[in-house]
Formats: sequence, C-alpha cells, structure tokens
Amino acid sequence: MTPSELREILNARLREADEDAVLRRMGYTRVQPGNRERLHAVLGDEWLGLEGGFDFKFDSAGFLAALCEAVEVSADECRAVIASVREHIAAFRAAFQPFVWVDTGFRRADRPGTPIFVLAALESRRNLVLSGEARLADREAVIREARARVRAHYRETGGELKVWGTIRRYVLFLGKGDSLVLDTEGELQGEGPPAPTSRAGVFLR
Repeated sequence: MTPSELREILNARLREADEDAVLRRMGYTRVQPGNRERLHAVLGDEWLGLEGGFDFKFDSAGFLAALCEAVEVSADECRAVIASVREHIAAFRAAFQPFVWVDTGFRRADRPGTPIFVLAALESRRNLVLSGEARLADREAVIREARARVRAHYRETGGELKVWGTIRRYVLFLGKGDSLVLDTEGELQGEGPPAPTSRAGVFLR
C-alpha cells in the first residue's frame, strides 16, 4: 500500500464516521478543537503528517497508527507505510537542494559605498532555489527545471539585478562541487565552478 492509497482509505472511512467518535477510539476522551485540526491536517497531507507534529498523547507515527486502528486499517499495512514515508523523508532531508546562482561578475570594489549588510540582505536575489522535488529528481529533470527557471528569470528581470548589475550567466549547482553553466537563454555551456564565486554575508561574534 502506498501513502496516497492509505490516505484515500482513511478519508473514505472518515466520511462515513463521526470524527469525534474516531478520536475517542484513538484515546482522546475529551475531544478538543486541536485534535480535530490535527486529524484534518493528517488526512490532507501527502505524507500523512509524518514530517512532524505531536501532542501530549501521540507523536506523528503514533497518531497515524492509532487512527488506522480506530478505523480498522491493517496494522501491518499502516506500519509499512509509516516506514516507507520515514525513509523517503530522511532521504529528502539528506539530499542536496539544487539551486541556480545568478552571476553578474560582481566585485565588492564595484560598490565601495554600499554597506555589507545591504549586500547581505540582497544576496537572496542571486539565488534561485528549485522545487523541493528537485532534491530527489534525476539529473536531467533538474536541468530541465533549471533551464525553464533561468529563461523565466531573465525575462522577468530584463537581464538586470538591482545592486548586483547585468546578468552574465547562470550556474546550476546540482551537488557539492557539481555545477553547470547556463547562458541567459537557458542553454548549457559546460561545467561550472565548485561554488559561487562571491557571497555577501554578515557574521555576528
């Protein structure tokens, strides 16, 4: 059973049941609005609330297991789904988040009068974070997404970034030390640098 199949089953059974009665069977003797909200959140979540969440009775896995038991879903199938979702979440969190760095050839000397905290505040404008799905997508899918994002970004900005200057190229970072250069039309130009060539940041001591 997949997570989406389990979610469909749970939603179908809840449509035919009294929510408060189900929550009481789960062990919530005095059903509170927060309990109902959590139930709705789990039923509407792609990963069945297993990315986090707890109350004084259940953690995320305990809540789902109790819900499955309350509506008579196989405990073995429920445990299998919990295990598979946790594995997916762990892989997702460990994976590199691909991003595109906007290269304008900026040097600190180009803006000697601009305070570093201003540059740090604007640093995010030089980074285009790709979708969460890109973390676990195959390389070609990530490149396709990046190319589309680059073309859209260049159109939206007109090729200019405030403070940073004229966009020269884009660099897609697929992993640590793994990057590809794209021109302003999203066409691949070859391998890129191991990391963005300049960063602005403020560090507190």
